[in-house]
Amino acid sequence: MQLTDLQRVRFPVLRISRRGLLEVSDDEDALTVCGTAALASGHFTDATIIDVAGHRFRIRGATKVVSVGPFFGFRLMLSRRIKVRYELEPQPNLEVATAKELVLKAMRQTHHFWNARADAAEVRALVRQATSFRELFELVRDG
Repeated sequence: MQLTDLQRVRFPVLRISRRGLLEVSDDEDALTVCGTAALASGHFTDATIIDVAGHRFRIRGATKVVSVGPFFGFRLMLSRRIKVRYELEPQPNLEVATAKELVLKAMRQTHHFWNARADAAEVRALVRQATSFRELFELVRDG
């Protein structure tokens, strides 16, 4: 599956990195524009994308397509902005309950970030109570 196949993805989406980082993207640009450091570090490899309809994809790899923004994507003291093309592998669709477990697992994986919040226990409880993908994604976004 190539970049153009993102047409099959329904936004918003949740991306879960193999390191447990959670990110919600509202559109294709938000999902595919990043810094060169993220690409070079392998941040996207083996990440999971879950869309609002419960479709799940594994990112097998990512490659640079083009620089984004003024000055060919160069930014003062930050890595260059680029658009990437994902190599996606479709996975079985998810139920909301399974997606909640994946989010809770990622939260445990990045506990140092989540436990720094005064309301960490409340956020976990709200994740467990979520009844839709959209609601789950909003909880992650607000986190």
